[in-house]
Amino acid sequence: MSLFRRGPDRRDVQAQVESVRGLVEILSLSRANLSAAKSLINQAEGLLARDDTIRARDICARAERIATALEADYHAATDAVERVKSLMEQMKALGISTAGETKALDAVHERAISTRALEGTTVPDYAGARALAEAALARAEGALGLADRTTDGIFAAEMAIESAAEAFGGGTVDVLREPRELVEKARAELASGDVEGAARDAAAAEKLAIAATEDRRRALETATSVERLAAGLRSLGVSVGPIMRSLEVGKSLLAKGKIASAAEVLNEASQDAVRLGQEYRSLLDAVSAAAKVLHELRGSGLPTGEAESAFARAKAAMKSGNYALAATCAEEVHRAAQRQRESRERLRAQLEEAKVQVQNLRQLGIAFANDVEEMVGKAERAFEVGDYAATSEDLRIASLLVKPALKGQDREPTAVPR
Repeated sequence: MSLFRRGPDRRDVQAQVESVRGLVEILSLSRANLSAAKSLINQAEGLLARDDTIRARDICARAERIATALEADYHAATDAVERVKSLMEQMKALGISTAGETKALDAVHERAISTRALEGTTVPDYAGARALAEAALARAEGALGLADRTTDGIFAAEMAIESAAEAFGGGTVDVLREPRELVEKARAELASGDVEGAARDAAAAEKLAIAATEDRRRALETATSVERLAAGLRSLGVSVGPIMRSLEVGKSLLAKGKIASAAEVLNEASQDAVRLGQEYRSLLDAVSAAAKVLHELRGSGLPTGEAESAFARAKAAMKSGNYALAATCAEEVHRAAQRQRESRERLRAQLEEAKVQVQNLRQLGIAFANDVEEMVGKAERAFEVGDYAATSEDLRIASLLVKPALKGQDREPTAVPR
């Protein structure tokens, strides 16, 4: 085995040189500066003439790699520049500033005519130019894409405003004034190149218009709810005049596009209707309870005049819509009944005391003890049949008989002991 490295065949290297030269000539058609690769090919031919096939082959391969890389970067940079220019025309048509793109293209050109080192050889910096051009393209595409989206956003905002205006029935709608102003501002910003500002204001305008439509829908639902509640209350005989007036005010504000004010009035009307319904339900319960108490009072035989008067006032107040007074009168029925029950218990206690007094009179030998006992017995019989007025009167008479007896008068004669 030979200790010396054997070089490639001269004919093979010669064929390689010719092949690379042809490739470089073809690549040169793109107007890329491939002079560095051509110089390397000349060096390879010189080495081949001196039979240095190894170095000639290596330099030839390096020339091919450099030529291919330069042409690829040049082609990519050129394509990116052309696309940027095309996008710039579209941007100009939309009124978008292209100053940034123009500056970027100048930088691409400056980088393309500068140089850099590639595999030990000084070459045009097409790679740097390519990077700048592709970055400029990305920015232009982004700007144009944002402009397209902003244009779409402005259109969407206009459609939302028109939809809201139709829902309100046309005319001047206060709640749509701000979104309309924002749309006009967005158009002006887009024309001046402030695409981001235009996009932001268009989105805000659309949001406000949609919110206005949704707020109106909720306000209408509230108005419908108030109408149903009022109809239900009216069917029960409840006065709903204030609620209906608030409902009409709310509808009027809604028609003018004063959504916030309309919602406030309608919500208050709804709360008033619910509160009134609850009060009426409570009042019905209170009147029903009062009627039950009055019925029990009649059944017990107690005087009902005061309770019946309070109950009649409660029904009259309820009919006139004065529910606070009606509730007070219904409570008065309970108090009147309680007073009658307490009065009965006092009579019962007085009756028991009178019985005790009768026993005391007999022990004292009072002459009128029988008369007192008779009146007390009469009072007891009247009490048992529920004639409390007679009971009270009989006890009063018995009391009148007892008083002089207790002063020592009309005592029965005591036998004199023999």
